[in-house]
Amino acid sequence: MPAVPLFDDVAGDVSDDDPMATIDAVAACVAGEDANLRDNEIVRKEAEAAQARLEAIQTFKEDFVSKMRGAFDVMDGLLGELNRQLHKRSFHGLAYRFARQEAPGYRDMTRSSSGRPILGWRKPLLILTVENLTSFHRQVREARQADVCVVYTGGFPSLTVIRVLRHLLRAAPTPPRLFHWGDVDAGGARIAGHLEDSLGTAVVPHLMDASTVRRFGRAGRAGDVRALSRRPGAVGIIARTIAETGLLLEQEAVDPVPVGNASGSVPHQRGG
Repeated sequence: MPAVPLFDDVAGDVSDDDPMATIDAVAACVAGEDANLRDNEIVRKEAEAAQARLEAIQTFKEDFVSKMRGAFDVMDGLLGELNRQLHKRSFHGLAYRFARQEAPGYRDMTRSSSGRPILGWRKPLLILTVENLTSFHRQVREARQADVCVVYTGGFPSLTVIRVLRHLLRAAPTPPRLFHWGDVDAGGARIAGHLEDSLGTAVVPHLMDASTVRRFGRAGRAGDVRALSRRPGAVGIIARTIAETGLLLEQEAVDPVPVGNASGSVPHQRGG
């Protein structure tokens, strides 16, 4: 910052016989120094603001990456535990193992600090949950789709299954649609409702519509489904199908078809 001239120095440059000139000179000096101070202060504040912005961006990036890595680590742990459990079991002579898949468009975001790919999805992604084991095997063998992730719930889904589904929903680059294929009975309706309540997303019944039930269903004791039929979402749709047809349906009686190709795979709005 330039040295500030003293008022005596300014006054010395003007005649003692002209006091107004002295006042004007002093005022001009004060105005000039005020402008210099303002300019320097603005430059300093701008530099401070730019630095603060860079620091905020860096902090956000580090926090965001840290949270992503944390989520990926949790998913790694879940996949590891799932594979350990699957390693102990054989399904009709077949062994299954879940593997990570890298999405090229998200390569930088889906790498851990070690550089290993953690998780990736193709778009668009659909998820199909299947209640019974035989139907699960048939679905993945006979109606396999590249953009559909098929998850076996083992009847009423356990907390581990719910956690895996939650992570699948969160990890997808775009919100995936969730389908469910199960028995058309009170238990099947409750499973679909439990999935909606636990995951906070709409469930689309797959191969559980009235037309399919009339074709493959059988008479049976449905129990009182009136309370379930008044509920919104998939649970209400399935319960109303039971009440409408008076029939029940074991999903094993139906051949699998690709998701979206079934007359019963009709989207609905949750709560409607």
